[in-house]
Amino acid sequence: MSDEDKLLYSKFADEADKLEGYEYKYGDGRAYFRCGSELICLPPVTHQELPEILKLLNTQHQYYLSKG
Repeated sequence: MSDEDKLLYSKFADEADKLEGYEYKYGDGRAYFRCGSELICLPPVTHQELPEILKLLNTQHQYYLSKG
């Protein structure tokens, strides 16, 4: 492997090692770091919360489309 290839590999490995995710805090005070591969228990949802949930899903969808 050339020195240039080693440098590129090292930079890629450094980027790959960074955790990306978010912290989720449960109603009982427990807090966990999530990376997107785990399920989160949701409280009961009624029709009153649907507009906010749909807005959130659309915002997330637009974000991912902008990354494509």
